[in-house]
This record gives sequence, C-alpha cells and structure tokens, in this order.
Amino acid sequence: MITVKPTRIDLMFEFNEGDYYLFDIKTAKPNAGGFKEFKRTLLEWVAMILANKPDAKVNTHSYSL
Repeated sequence: MITVKPTRIDLMFEFNEGDYYLFDIKTAKPNAGGFKEFKRTLLEWVAMILANKPDAKVNTHSYSL
C-alpha cells in the first residue's frame, strides 16, 4: 500500500452497510487534459474504501453544474 492524500468527496451515502455512493460535483465540465486527473480521483476514492472494506460495493457519479 502506498499513502496518498485524496481529494475530498463532495457527497457520500452508505446504504445497507456496504453499498457506497460517492458524488463529485463540478462547476464546469472537465477539459480533455483534466479528464485523466478526474478519473484518477474517482479511482482513489474507490481504492480508499475498498482498502478498509474489501466487500463493499462502491458507485461513483459526477455532476456538472
């Protein structure tokens, strides 16, 4: 395991002890260069939860305002 400092999750819900829904809220759509960085953020969130609870079901969603 490596130590990372992930960005803060904007909104997180846990249902039925193990079903997680993580939401990232953006004010504008990410541009082509920032898309890789954005996907990495979502993957870090999933990895962070699965490292502590390997049987969890994690769903990520992004919304642009």
